[in-house]
Amino acid sequence: MKIFKSFLVPASFVALGLTSSISMADTVTGQTASIGVSNWGIFDSTTTEAFFVQYDYHTLPTIYNVKPTFMFMSDVDGNQYYAVGANRYWQVMPNVTAGFGFSAGYLKHTEALGDNIEFYSRFIARYHVNAEQAVKFEFGHISNAGFGDINPGSENVALSYEWSF
Repeated sequence: MKIFKSFLVPASFVALGLTSSISMADTVTGQTASIGVSNWGIFDSTTTEAFFVQYDYHTLPTIYNVKPTFMFMSDVDGNQYYAVGANRYWQVMPNVTAGFGFSAGYLKHTEALGDNIEFYSRFIARYHVNAEQAVKFEFGHISNAGFGDINPGSENVALSYEWSF
């Protein structure tokens, strides 16, 4: 039952993205790279800061307009997260896009989250400064989806700068 609940929220976001009647496509269909900072454990008793880099491949129109993504995070305690996943965006205003993402990855150097295999889901909002640059805000959750002995999970907020090419 615990595994079912852990997959219910991310699966709901995926289903929403695949069946959504929102017809506004993301205006940035090419590749992007971003660098940013995040604060983890925002609802926990302790927090930690991290920096991350992310690369989004171009939009795949034959696969529901998702953008495959590769991510690396490193926090101030030396923990590192390497992940692969997908993001999906929609244009909501002329300079604003919103979306969600899901990644699966390997968390190195910590047992605090219960396992080395972790899943990261996130809501994303981007403000496009111009055609090649954007500021991105995200709210996310990382969890081992019940595969570990414990599954405390953790939430984060992140701010990054993104370049399109």
